[in-house]
Amino acid sequence: MNRLFIFLASAAIAQTVPVLVTPCRLADTRDSSYGTLGPPSLVAGQTRTLNLLASPCLPAGPAYSGYMLNVAVVPKPVLAYLTIWPAGQSMPLSSVLNAPTGIVTANNISVPAGANGAISVYAPNNTDLVIDLYGYYVPGAAGPAGPTGATGSTGAAGPTGATGATGNGSAAPFTIEGISPISVVQSNTGALVYTVGLAGYHPSPPATSRDSCAAGDWAQDVPWIAQPYYYYCVAANTWKRALLPALEVW
Repeated sequence: MNRLFIFLASAAIAQTVPVLVTPCRLADTRDSSYGTLGPPSLVAGQTRTLNLLASPCLPAGPAYSGYMLNVAVVPKPVLAYLTIWPAGQSMPLSSVLNAPTGIVTANNISVPAGANGAISVYAPNNTDLVIDLYGYYVPGAAGPAGPTGATGSTGAAGPTGATGATGNGSAAPFTIEGISPISVVQSNTGALVYTVGLAGYHPSPPATSRDSCAAGDWAQDVPWIAQPYYYYCVAANTWKRALLPALEVW
């Protein structure tokens, strides 16, 4: 299975907070047990709208702004490309994956939620489609930074005022497999910056998921790699690997 990693830039997603979840299958066009998210297969040249909120993978309540999805295709027999976009909007000119040789191909994407939380998919060739959810986006609150306290009468600096609510470069913690000192910081430009706050740094990444480590240890690939992985030791000699915001478990 081929696997690529991409992030679909979107103003709607840039203003929200990512939440990672245990991977859950949303749709499978080969399996009738998925109801409206099951058969039939995608028909060549026809757009299909998928109401993801019909899946039990997405609990009722949150106002979902977007989804983190692993999308796989099983071509019949080849697939030039697959396009996915928010339902109710115009189809983009870009594709999320290509399978011209006919092999099963998968890709991790983030896509904004469309009308009624749905997404639209299009393929120019017949293919089956399998979609897994591994996270979603919800609106994040923002507020001004708190004031700094006044200087004391003796000339010494006065105490720093209490930190106010998270500002327009909002920061929101999220948990990766039970580890919570990871912060996602959203700048005023909408760019996502990831800050690692774990002790136990390893100078080189583990070779396998069972390399020696203590819970809380971490490592990362060399910084000149275009999309470096981060590695977290969740238990003794048990590594997990992440390409933020997507989590991939060995």
